Amino acid sequence: MHSIQIHKVIGLIISAFYLIGVWHRGDKPTVKEIRMKLFYCIYYPLFLLSTVGGAIKNENRDESVLLAEVSMGLTIVCVHLWLLVWKQNEILNLLNRVCEFSIRDGDEYNVFTDKVGKFVKFVYLFVIATTVAGSLGSAVLPFLGSEKTLFLKIAFPLDYKSSAIALWIATVFLVTEFFLTITFVIFSVIIWYLLLVCALRYEVLGSEMKNMGQVSSENVKMTETQRHIKFFEDLKTSINAHLLLRECVTWLNCNPL
Repeated sequence: MHSIQIHKVIGLIISAFYLIGVWHRGDKPTVKEIRMKLFYCIYYPLFLLSTVGGAIKNENRDESVLLAEVSMGLTIVCVHLWLLVWKQNEILNLLNRVCEFSIRDGDEYNVFTDKVGKFVKFVYLFVIATTVAGSLGSAVLPFLGSEKTLFLKIAFPLDYKSSAIALWIATVFLVTEFFLTITFVIFSVIIWYLLLVCALRYEVLGSEMKNMGQVSSENVKMTETQRHIKFFEDLKTSINAHLLLRECVTWLNCNPL
């Protein structure tokens, strides 16, 4: 038997959610933790509101189209935010049920770990790319060149085009919103990880069903009765694994992450 646990990279992402207050640590959130959750649910949609307002008010057609496209992407991120904040227990339960199991065959274990390892390498590149792009777009590009302006011409209550203080305030707003966007987009990594593990577990299940009733060692002698008993035990294990995977996939389909 080879034990599979939640990958340490996913564990680091979960720890980050706890650290910034998106998730609570106890069975139920405290008043302070609820306030933090509500802050994210109120503050982040302001970014969507500002881009929608900018798309409507902007006279430049290209910039208006860009802001409209950004607004559509932010709408999806807002849905992720709501699921991330208020579906913590369901997500953690799903991770524990799907991503913690055992693989009997050594070759299947090696294939599983190899594919997860490739996925983790992609995650590193994805996180680095989104972080660098978000940092450059929100904090660096506005101050390059002769004209000091925002990378996105969002709607903002202060006139950042004529006031340096207003520009700094708007920049801080954009920087914080971009980093929150990166955080909530990284939640997609957990979704991809769940889908990958589900797919790999189906492959493992198919392999194990081919070997039902067999033993890994050729030196072990089994009677016909013992072989039948082992076959039914393996069949029961495979059925339970299939029911679990189907339940988890159904939950994912009903909760479009």
